[in-house]
Amino acid sequence: MKLLTRETDYAVRVLACLAGKGSGQSCPVSLLQRESGIPRPFLRRITLALCRAGILVSSRGKNGGVKLAVPASEINLSGLIGVFQGEISLGNCLFRKKICPARKTCVLRRKLHNLEATLRRELAGITLASLLKKD
Repeated sequence: MKLLTRETDYAVRVLACLAGKGSGQSCPVSLLQRESGIPRPFLRRITLALCRAGILVSSRGKNGGVKLAVPASEINLSGLIGVFQGEISLGNCLFRKKICPARKTCVLRRKLHNLEATLRRELAGITLASLLKKD
């Protein structure tokens, strides 16, 4: 099981670079690519997804680029996973949506749902701002 995909990891890198630039400051994609080390096709896909999610805004032209649309303190890991990976799920029922006689009483399923809820809460508490803090 992989908790974070490459896209989510790249998104955190992009957002960390932008947050380090200061609030409201636009960053050209070429500079972002150099600083983050992310290949251009991935960077384009990541920035587009973040713009669609309302986390980034982009502008064209001479002074164009991307910038944070929301403060770093409001961007959390749970939300980023949702954008790039979908809902957090530790395990699916073996039968998926087919009828399973133990579906409502399955103790393993109940435990996994509890773990998922705990994981979601913990990931929601990890903000971009908290990742950038130097302890």
